[in-house]
Amino acid sequence: MIFLLFFISFSYGNAASTLETEANLTTCIENFYIAVYSENYNCTSQYDFTSTNETVNQKSLISGKSCALEILGETCTHSQFDAISSNFENFVKILTVEPKDQNCTNFYYQSNAFKCVGLLRSLREKMELIFQVQPKVNDSRLLNLIDQCENFKTCLNPKCIETPPTMPCDSLHALNSEFIACSTKLQKNPPTNQQFPCLDDLDLGSKDVLVRVKLYTTHKECTKEIMKEMCGDGAIVDFDEKADLLTKAYAKKAGKQFG
Repeated sequence: MIFLLFFISFSYGNAASTLETEANLTTCIENFYIAVYSENYNCTSQYDFTSTNETVNQKSLISGKSCALEILGETCTHSQFDAISSNFENFVKILTVEPKDQNCTNFYYQSNAFKCVGLLRSLREKMELIFQVQPKVNDSRLLNLIDQCENFKTCLNPKCIETPPTMPCDSLHALNSEFIACSTKLQKNPPTNQQFPCLDDLDLGSKDVLVRVKLYTTHKECTKEIMKEMCGDGAIVDFDEKADLLTKAYAKKAGKQFG
């Protein structure tokens, strides 16, 4: 029998996580899910190892045994791998079948928490990259990331986590919008102050964080007017909400708080 001491906590601000464990397989299982979410193994695209549906998860692990063992062989120690591979079917049951006693110290709940930790780490890394790339609307990479972010909401079992963590999925939805596409377009090819006097002395092409914040706070009605004229009505859908998100992103980037 595998005994684990488990503690996991999430903070809202940066979705950071802390994990303290004592067990034979905890690091092994955690690294397995991190590897699956990394998408560095071609075989994982054929199996849903991270499904929250017990039946789907179990069938995926059984049918994808060779793929799972390939990953486990690289994420576990020799002794851990030997223990799993020699009794793989039983290992899968322990991992995927919810126990009747619903004790949160049970390996089932803890292994599923590792699944969520793996997803959390993967999301954070991919979000940092996607914001740097600034993809076009409905880019497949962005749509896939939005799906993963939404899936994270149902990842953790509510029986064992008092306050489920939140992820900034709204930022990803905003990124996948005509609003952001237009904002990027105007920054690259800004109209002049002569064309739009309401800009005063602000430059839409500026990369200065303070200027960017003013464009979406003190001068947001002017920016909204410009976006509508230059990009169409689609660019100003939910304008205030998206402007607020963008302002917070700029403020975070600068390491400051703006009123």
